Amino acid sequence: MTNELLIVTNVISREITGLDVVNSVSGFYSAAFDKLFQLVLALGVLFGVILPILIQFYQRRTVRAELAKQLEEKKTELLADIDKKFNAEKENISTSLKQNIATIEKRQNKAEGAVFRLQALNRTANDSLETCHDLCMAAEFFCKSDDGGDLIRTIKSLVEVLQKLTKEDLEKDGLGKRLEKILVELKKWNQNGLMFDLLTDFQNAIQETRNRKIVAK
Repeated sequence: MTNELLIVTNVISREITGLDVVNSVSGFYSAAFDKLFQLVLALGVLFGVILPILIQFYQRRTVRAELAKQLEEKKTELLADIDKKFNAEKENISTSLKQNIATIEKRQNKAEGAVFRLQALNRTANDSLETCHDLCMAAEFFCKSDDGGDLIRTIKSLVEVLQKLTKEDLEKDGLGKRLEKILVELKKWNQNGLMFDLLTDFQNAIQETRNRKIVAK
């Protein structure tokens, strides 16, 4: 009787244990399936809803950043172009202004040279020293005016008037030094050799006057 009861008990224990195992396995798979379903659902929400939103947000930020970068590059390019054009225009204005100023100065020098040359021609024959000073002043202005014609005529007049002066006259009021400076400027005008004869006559006239102690009658 005792052995039979033990056998029944063991059988029941084995049956209960197997059932528990089945239930446990079933519960495990059920829980795992639930978690898997939740995971799939979560992934579906992530890839179906949240991820597109994040991608769109990222794209918008990227587009805005790219647009901001392009705008900054265009602004820098535009400012550089404006600055370049401004500097070029300023340079043109500056060059034009310098040319106009130079032209005005040359015209003014020519006008002043003409005044002194006219003043020299209107002096009396006995006032040769002052005539020479006036012609020197006229020649100095004509050298600055780039007026070759008036300069040549003035130098010819100087050659004539120097024949009436002496060594002592050249030492008065620095006349000799003024003539030497004009001679130097005249050599600059003789680069093409067109003034060679006039330059030679002028140089000889100065030297002859330095050697002359008595005015030729």
